[in-house]
Amino acid sequence: MIKTQYFEQIFDADTAESTYTFLKDNISWEQGIYSKSKGKYSRKAYHHNPESDTIVDIFINNLVHTALDKVGNCQYYGVYLNYYMDGTNFCPNHSHKGTKQLVLSFGAVRTLTIGKKTYEPKSGSGILFGSSIHGIPEEPEIEDGRISIAIFITK
Repeated sequence: MIKTQYFEQIFDADTAESTYTFLKDNISWEQGIYSKSKGKYSRKAYHHNPESDTIVDIFINNLVHTALDKVGNCQYYGVYLNYYMDGTNFCPNHSHKGTKQLVLSFGAVRTLTIGKKTYEPKSGSGILFGSSIHGIPEEPEIEDGRISIAIFITK
C-alpha cells in the first residue's frame, strides 16, 4: 500500500500552460471510455507509446522523466492521457488493482476523488497514489479544459 502524496508544483505555471496547449493542439485524441450509465463517452484519450519518435511522444517522455525525477526514484511501465474538454467530461470511479500511479494535471482545476478524499489538483501539480478507487465527477460549471497524464509506476 502506498500513501497518497500531493505535489503542488512539479511544473511552474508557464510550463504547465504551454504543456496543456501543446498537448491539446497536437494529439490526435480518441474517444475515451463509454459510460453505459450516462449514455455518453466520458472524455478523450491518448495512449502514449514511449518507443515512438513522434514529436508528441518525445515531448511526453520528457515530461514523464522530469516528473519522476522530482517525486523520487520511480520507474514507469505505462502512460495514458485524458483530455477533459470541459466540466461535462468525467472519469467514472474505478481502480487499477495492484498498481501505483502518478497523475499530472494541466489546465483547469477539476475535482479528483481518491478513496473518500477529494483533491483539487492545480495545473502543473501531481498526485501519487496506489490502487484506491478514484474518479473525476462532472462539473458542468467548468468551461475550460484539463489534461491529466496517468503514469503507472513501480516504486
